[in-house]
Amino acid sequence: MPDSKILQTITSPHQLRRLDEAQLQQLAGEIRQTIIQTVSKRGGHLASNLGVTELTVALHYVFDFSRDRLLWDVGHQCYPHKLLTGRYGRFETLRQAGGISGFPDPAESFYDLFATGHAGTAISTAAGLAWADQQAGADTKVVAVVGDASIVNGLALEGINNAALLGRQFLIVLNDNSMAIDRTQGALSNVLDRVRTTPRAVWLTSWSSSLWVRLAGSIRIVSCQLPIQPRRASHQVDRPARGRRQARINVPADRLIIHAQQLGGLLDSQ
Repeated sequence: MPDSKILQTITSPHQLRRLDEAQLQQLAGEIRQTIIQTVSKRGGHLASNLGVTELTVALHYVFDFSRDRLLWDVGHQCYPHKLLTGRYGRFETLRQAGGISGFPDPAESFYDLFATGHAGTAISTAAGLAWADQQAGADTKVVAVVGDASIVNGLALEGINNAALLGRQFLIVLNDNSMAIDRTQGALSNVLDRVRTTPRAVWLTSWSSSLWVRLAGSIRIVSCQLPIQPRRASHQVDRPARGRRQARINVPADRLIIHAQQLGGLLDSQ
């Protein structure tokens, strides 16, 4: 394994909150090097995991997924998640007989909620978990990380439709990198390209990048608040509780139901 001075000490995501900004950046670099070295020997998915490294660190920094809910779509982008949830010592066994899986696996860790493979399931599953937690009176946060090639699945769109009825916190992170096995195609891909390059979207990305992890001890969440109004999807970035200010992007619902700005790379952009 590469020299991973910080990563090798991480046995629980709770430890991330003890790190400062420079250490979080170093940790992201160590995660990448570990993935590159392991995949070069064992095989597996490389680019998809390098692309969600900072996003994964940020989510585990903000949320407590020992009780909150995190689902991946597609499942093979979970390598950074596995490294942050106590599996660094076994990561060299990736995709080997008796080793750790290349996909989320509940038999490995309670941080893996479902054994998921490829695309389409995360939003519907998250909506079901959110509803069940709500009925049980559990105060949990629910997060689904979805690629722009995954969100075009019929099951994903059905999940968005059902999630709008929940009336509770429900976060969809759209990891919109315009790539799947090849460049993404179709009407929704074109809509996302237009939304991503609007002046407000560019400003929001810049503003959130300067804020992320800069204010120690505060909570920073990019959230989609549901239920959605009939014609608008409102997306807000909450600043810390003191002096809270909201920034909104309004997207006509007939063009796009939910768009959460890509979070990957925020730490590197400081």
